[in-house]
Amino acid sequence: MSSQKTFKTLKKFFPTDPTLISNQEIAQKISKTLINSGLQPLKSTSSLLSDLNPHITNLVLSNPLVPLHSCLSLFNFLQTNPSLTSHKPNLQAHVALICRLYQAKKFAQMKIVLNGIVSNDILRCPVSEIVSLAEDERKGVKFVETLCDMLFRVYADNKMFEEAVGVFDYAEKKGFKIEERSCFVLLLALKKCGQVDLCLRFFDQMVEKGVQITVHSLTLVMNELCKRGEVKKAKALMGEMAGRQIKPNVVTYNTLLKAYIEGKDFVGVNEALSLMEKVGVGYNVATCTLLIDWFGSCEKIEGAEKVFEEMRERGIEPDVYLYTSIINWNGRVGNMKRALFLFDELTQRGLVPNVHTYGALINGACKGGQMKMADILVNEMQSKGIDVNQVVFNTLMDGYCRKGMMDEALRLQDFMEGKGFQTDVFTLQHYS
Repeated sequence: MSSQKTFKTLKKFFPTDPTLISNQEIAQKISKTLINSGLQPLKSTSSLLSDLNPHITNLVLSNPLVPLHSCLSLFNFLQTNPSLTSHKPNLQAHVALICRLYQAKKFAQMKIVLNGIVSNDILRCPVSEIVSLAEDERKGVKFVETLCDMLFRVYADNKMFEEAVGVFDYAEKKGFKIEERSCFVLLLALKKCGQVDLCLRFFDQMVEKGVQITVHSLTLVMNELCKRGEVKKAKALMGEMAGRQIKPNVVTYNTLLKAYIEGKDFVGVNEALSLMEKVGVGYNVATCTLLIDWFGSCEKIEGAEKVFEEMRERGIEPDVYLYTSIINWNGRVGNMKRALFLFDELTQRGLVPNVHTYGALINGACKGGQMKMADILVNEMQSKGIDVNQVVFNTLMDGYCRKGMMDEALRLQDFMEGKGFQTDVFTLQHYS
């Protein structure tokens, strides 16, 4: 090898750029200060920090000898100090800190730093760019996979759904896995934001790409299909997933059962119940509440009571919602004695009646013309800190008007309007 060639080779390993040397010297000084004394000396002596630039910051944060807590302190100080706005950590500094946090298994902090990238218009960039910087840090495949999974979640948390799907596509293309529980986070966020079409499309994408679907994701998607009236499609999906060994649970069946009940599909209700029995899925309290509502809406109070008794035999603990349902249907058929007995039983069990429970009793009393009882119930409800809502207001107005108690009706109207309630169409019809 010629001497000229040797010189060129050595030059690569020993850079003579004075700026680069200066950066390394400053980074070493800052690192040494952080190692020996922490951040405080740097706060009081601004000369070192005034020389900061993105390259120096990255060198300090990447230095494995600098304790992680000191790196975090420096990072947060640069982020929040108004006098150091020009020295705020750039994307590379964020990725360098993320790498350190990953090595220390500080995943919660790692997510916070990633969130800082996603929520910043200047730092936000395609996932490929973030991964490229991470690869420059010479991190392994497992790190990049974890990074993609966490970035996917952060986008979902920030309601940046198209970006989240973009990360999913990138990860799949590169052979990385996005965990099913992370996919569920996106499905749930889409549902909460009313993005049902995207929710259903993404679920299809999960199935197509071989993500291990859980019963939770299945139930969520079935619920959204049922809300759209696509009950047959929901049932077909349940069957398809069962064929993939994803067994529906009681919540899944309740979703289907509720859709059949709301659609007054008697055959569908019986099919769902038969299927539950066939596969050995037992009822829970929500199932019993649905069935009580089903029999009650069909004016079969005996059937509702039978469900209530069978629930006890099955050892299922009733909750306030179930009691409210059985009280409501007894009140509607004029069986106030039974409704009041159930109300007492509810309180004896230590359950706390809510406005809907009282509303069910008040409705039964008003329908039976027992306005004195209704007034007592209203007073008791208010004494427990439960305010009258619009439904109870309308129920009382209806009861007073049916009994010809117009003075009481007008007093109630004045009182409720004083509390900010509006006289709506349901209230006005009582005066017609």
